Amino acid sequence: MRAMFREIGILVKEDLSNGIDNEALNLMINSISNLDINLYIDKSSNNKNENFTVLEHKEYVKKVDIVVVFGGDGTLLNAARKYLNYDIPILGINMGNVGFLTDISTDNFEKTIKEVLHGNCKIEERNLVSAISNAGGFGIIACGSMQSEKLGEEKLLKNLKKRPF
Repeated sequence: MRAMFREIGILVKEDLSNGIDNEALNLMINSISNLDINLYIDKSSNNKNENFTVLEHKEYVKKVDIVVVFGGDGTLLNAARKYLNYDIPILGINMGNVGFLTDISTDNFEKTIKEVLHGNCKIEERNLVSAISNAGGFGIIACGSMQSEKLGEEKLLKNLKKRPF
């Protein structure tokens, strides 16, 4: 069966020393590189892999059918901001701590990525919301639907970082 998504953009958490299992990342990259697809990475990325074709940003956003994000919710939010104006689906692989937005775990990566690439998935439209505080110019950016479960809020707030606008 031919893949629905054949031109795959890869985005990896930029600070690989903070929480990313490089061995697991390389195993996942190698497993999808054996499929009938092409893997691309934006030239601005610090991550390099022999399975990637490096493209300038303008060429990258025109070429890829989907961006697969390896990281946590913060990396997914960064990808959402970066590709907001290009109408490219983004798939999050949870290699972080929170995992509210990154739907796929590393445990079921291989099976799930094959299903997604063959189109056996539902693309969800999510909203990107930003809020700016009047007291200091810092804000929070969130994506998707936030759950109001007490434990979830505490976990989310513990892991949010302030970002200057």
